[in-house]
Amino acid sequence: MTEHDVPTRVLLINPHATPRELIEFADRRFQSIRNLMESLSRMNARCAEGKDLSVVADVAYQLLQEGCEVLEVAQEGIE
Repeated sequence: MTEHDVPTRVLLINPHATPRELIEFADRRFQSIRNLMESLSRMNARCAEGKDLSVVADVAYQLLQEGCEVLEVAQEGIE
């Protein structure tokens, strides 16, 4: 467990969702992270505060975690 994890997972995945729908859900999260990281890479380091970077990192982590978990479920549905 990392500091971001909670003892009980609360992300609910629709058991009737198709693998394609799950992959699209995960893809939206990955695209959001890419856009967030692109914005971050263009920021002036002098303008960014430590708290800002911490918030961006936390959001990226959460989006990646959700995307990866849903992608795992999608892959299980394909096999």
